[in-house]
Amino acid sequence: MRSLVDAQRPPALARMLAAKGFDAEHVHNVGRGEAEDGAIWDHAATSGAGIVAKDEDFASLITLHPNGPPIVWIRVGSTCKQALLR
Repeated sequence: MRSLVDAQRPPALARMLAAKGFDAEHVHNVGRGEAEDGAIWDHAATSGAGIVAKDEDFASLITLHPNGPPIVWIRVGSTCKQALLR
C-alpha cells in the first residue's frame, strides 16, 4: 500500500518507511504540505494511498466515509523524532 505521511509527522518518517521498502511520501513532497485535511484525504483517495497521521481528524473522517483511504493513526504522545522512528 502506498502511504502518505501527514504534516503532523516528520518527513523523516516517510524517508524511513521508504528506506525499509514501503511506498511512502510526505505531504510536503506531493505539494500538499499546507493543505487542509480534506484536500489531503482527496489526494490520498485519488492516488490510492493510505494516510499516516497523528491527529484524530482522519480517524473521524473514516467513520463518516468508510470507503475512503485507509488510515494509520499513530497515537504516540509528544515524543522526539528519534523515539518515533524507533
